[in-house]
Amino acid sequence: MESIPRRWLLVVLMIVMTLAFSSQPVVSQSENNFSTGNQTARLFGVHEITLTGGTPAENPFTTVVRVTFQPPSGAAKAIDAFYDGGATWRARVYITETGDWNWFSESTDDPQLNGQRGTFTAVPSDLRGMLKPHPRNPRQWMTDNQQWFLNINDTAYRLFNADESQWQPYIHDVVALGITSVRSGALGGWAWGKDAESSNYPWEGDDLTRYDLKKFQATDERLQWMLNHYPSLYVQMIIFGQVDWQTDEVGTAWREIPPAVRENTMRYMIARWAAYPQIFWLTVNDMSCTEDFPNNRRFGREVGRYFAAHDPWQHLVSVSPTREMTFCYLGQEDADWVGYIHLQDQFALGAERIKQYQNYPLHVFLAEDYYEQDHDTRYPRTPRYFQRWLFWSWILSGGSANYGGRYPVLHPYNEAGQQPFEFNGRRWGGLSGLDSVPYIASYFSQRGIDLSQFQPDDSLVSDVAGRNVKRRPELMRREDDEFLIYHPNAYSAERTAHLDFSITPAVRLDLREVEGVFATEWYRAYDGLTQAGGPVVGGDYRELTSPWKAYDVVLRLVRVGYVPHETD
Repeated sequence: MESIPRRWLLVVLMIVMTLAFSSQPVVSQSENNFSTGNQTARLFGVHEITLTGGTPAENPFTTVVRVTFQPPSGAAKAIDAFYDGGATWRARVYITETGDWNWFSESTDDPQLNGQRGTFTAVPSDLRGMLKPHPRNPRQWMTDNQQWFLNINDTAYRLFNADESQWQPYIHDVVALGITSVRSGALGGWAWGKDAESSNYPWEGDDLTRYDLKKFQATDERLQWMLNHYPSLYVQMIIFGQVDWQTDEVGTAWREIPPAVRENTMRYMIARWAAYPQIFWLTVNDMSCTEDFPNNRRFGREVGRYFAAHDPWQHLVSVSPTREMTFCYLGQEDADWVGYIHLQDQFALGAERIKQYQNYPLHVFLAEDYYEQDHDTRYPRTPRYFQRWLFWSWILSGGSANYGGRYPVLHPYNEAGQQPFEFNGRRWGGLSGLDSVPYIASYFSQRGIDLSQFQPDDSLVSDVAGRNVKRRPELMRREDDEFLIYHPNAYSAERTAHLDFSITPAVRLDLREVEGVFATEWYRAYDGLTQAGGPVVGGDYRELTSPWKAYDVVLRLVRVGYVPHETD
């Protein structure tokens, strides 16, 4: 490899090396992000109107009420109202415009619910709004306020379970740690059966034509509180519970429900939840869905298609295959409803699995690896390092990943050491898997980095020490203007993943086809320590060595100028 000519170095050293720093706006809290009646609504918030009916029908859940909301643009949306006990029906609308809104109700089932009218006003806000594929790069997500969305996810299956009293401190902790979304059973758990402790069962006992209002109301209470206090935390709503693993049972249970009852159940859920901007859908978690499980496969497709077709605001929707199973819904018949690829894996450091989906224009979300406190044979031995490696490698491969601490309960992260937790025959102590996560979100926000402008390209980078496969560095590039590299500096991967304390990580970059002079910055993933590096000139292979031994690091190169030609 040729060295950089001395006279070029003089030019390089005269270039301003300061990297651009900019922060995303902070989303303020507002009790009116969820507004009602004549209250002023906020852009990208939710507005609810309440209707009072006459004498309820024998089964008021069968009463059909439609409410048409007309925004200032005139593009009206007709929304199903839902029964909420007594003589009360509610209708919710996602606020997509500022100005004066009108609404009116229609019902042929209850004259008193027909012909009600009202108005309200919507004002600007700093809310982010719904998640959607990024129009510039559909493998990334953005929000309705046109900001790229960095998905850093945690598992909170029982977030909406009425028995979980510490849900507010839990949310406070994970948001402060940089978590941007959580996975939750929409009605409190992951199980199908009505008697399960962590049931996601929506019905009232054995009567599948009536719904468990206490469960639905508990979910509403928490979603509204979150929208008002932590509006930038998103929730993957797991719609239905699982019957059993590696069987065809969830699809069989669904098939035994009459089609009209299935449809009414999904319609009711959409009416209650679809207006919330901070949600995205998962039909079921951890389901075997290959052709060997035909009932499951049909169930996932039926629910996914229904939600995609009937959700007025088109939230992202997907289905979860079980661990290490290929995503099952990538055929042409699924292109019109699948919103993202949802995976489960084990010890998925290095994001190898994302490569098999590189030809699909969908975000790839590793939504479950092994939990920090799990079975003795599979929990990661160094959780803090394992988890940041998992997050960084998936993010810089174009996808996103998940953390799980104590999935059977909901304990505030910072208090886990003082909260007794016995699981799988072991008494566990405090959690550490998220300790380095605050330095991930801040890295991107402080530098104004938008990964929708980047593409993965690991072919340009290698480890000087020869580590490859899972232990290799990850690279993303913004054309030839900017490069981001994560080096795990790993001694081992899998469950026993830990740092190599004997090596100072170094990368070899292939810049043969890249022109220009680049400012460099090193970032210590462990604690966010930053150090500027020397200038780098394109046109050849370049080796760059971290300033820190025995740490995993992020390296950023930003083009700041060009090298003069011989004639200059």
